[in-house]
Amino acid sequence: TALDASTFQRAHDVLSRYYRLIVIDSSNDESSPLWRAAIARADALVVPTITRPEHAESARLLLDGLARSGRHGERLAEQATVIVSQASASEPSPAHYVEIFNGMARCAVGIPYDPAMSNSPLLLDSLGAASRRAWLAAGAAMTDALT
Repeated sequence: TALDASTFQRAHDVLSRYYRLIVIDSSNDESSPLWRAAIARADALVVPTITRPEHAESARLLLDGLARSGRHGERLAEQATVIVSQASASEPSPAHYVEIFNGMARCAVGIPYDPAMSNSPLLLDSLGAASRRAWLAAGAAMTDALT
């Protein structure tokens, strides 16, 4: 069965008694009561997107909608970390979208294309040096948002 908002809230209450850091994958359905419940409890937000224009536009709309949803949503949007991954070798680097999102959110980090990203399971050692450095920068940006 699907998790509903009240079940999420009860689970979050239990987890927050035992853990100082709770990571939630809220998916991307902003109309979902579960998504709204997760956003209501969030202290920090990471918005992943790829370099395809329609995906980047969805991320932009999400941040814009949050910014207009009240003080909590506005703070989440302003303090968000946006991760922009280059979707394929044939697409341009994420630099253009990183620049756009840096104007909307606290920071944006670009991740270069790496064919190893499609491996399952994904192993850090299989990534190229540039990808590992970019993911390290993304992790640092995410943790910086929590301080």
